[in-house]
Amino acid sequence: MQSIYLPSRLLDNLDRLNRNFLWRSSEFKRKMHWVGWSTVTQPKIEGGLGIQTAKGKNLAYLAKLNRRFHSEKDALWVQVLRKKYMTRSRVASPNESSLPISRIWKAMRKGLDIFAKGTRWSLGRDITSIFGLIINWTSNSPLRAIVQGPLTRGEEDIKVKDIVSDLGWDWRKISIILPSQIVMEIRAMPHSCVASSEDWLIWAATSNGQFNLSSAYLLSIQQLEPHQYFNGNWIWKVNVLPRVQFFI
Repeated sequence: MQSIYLPSRLLDNLDRLNRNFLWRSSEFKRKMHWVGWSTVTQPKIEGGLGIQTAKGKNLAYLAKLNRRFHSEKDALWVQVLRKKYMTRSRVASPNESSLPISRIWKAMRKGLDIFAKGTRWSLGRDITSIFGLIINWTSNSPLRAIVQGPLTRGEEDIKVKDIVSDLGWDWRKISIILPSQIVMEIRAMPHSCVASSEDWLIWAATSNGQFNLSSAYLLSIQQLEPHQYFNGNWIWKVNVLPRVQFFI
């Protein structure tokens, strides 16, 4: 589950085992499932039990694998995958999606969407070029690939430190007028106060920027979007029998 995308039939069987365990049901003695599985697997703040679905957990693990792939650049397994599947000829191939790949690389592509949703770049100052910024909220491409037009001599070498200061971004130092949406996305990127620091990935789905499986799972079931949650604390204050409170 941590490195391979499991078949849907196997994931459904794992969910079935969890359902049977929860309601004390089996193949020989079936019992009533009083609450739908889609409700049981909701977060507790939503009125569910917080039980994770097998498919959502599988995708969360694959998002973690993508995270390791981008952060452990010196690891042997990362170097092997990069040299095998990220060559220029392969990436530029018109039928790249139909080329043969390993199970691990195929699984990483399944978890790539979850990884992209939760990942943001934190910018270095001296090393990062302003036109080399990865605008991952729009197209996950460098700024130069998004904004077309000629640049003045030496403009491609302008660093982040040349434009950003304690007072904000000074866009007058570049000749191209950036779209307002791109400007807002760049302003939202955290940048380092250390002059020699490089870009690094942060996990935007948590407050401390550190990856965890719980937040990746919530992204996989699209539960991080604003929505109304179920507040069931009043149930335990109702003057009825405890068994009635439980089934309310």
